[in-house]
Amino acid sequence: MSILNEKEQADLVSLGKDIQANLSCDVNGTGLPCRTDRLEAVSDMKKYLEIHGYKISLEEHCYRRWQHYEGSSVYDESFFKDEKNTKDR
Repeated sequence: MSILNEKEQADLVSLGKDIQANLSCDVNGTGLPCRTDRLEAVSDMKKYLEIHGYKISLEEHCYRRWQHYEGSSVYDESFFKDEKNTKDR
């Protein structure tokens, strides 16, 4: 395992603060951050993991699970209920 240099450490501190801020936003009053903040947190998490040497990619089948409906995205939760989709997790 490699040791992080000063820039990587500073980046992790900054990303960590941003991730926490994005996940703590509750502008809608639902207890769940808005979609924009959640996706920004995910993007920052990806960067955080990449600093540690992980390679993260979004697979094509994930895109197909989102449908555009009247200006908003609707997620197909049946993907996670289907046993054949969970065997690789």
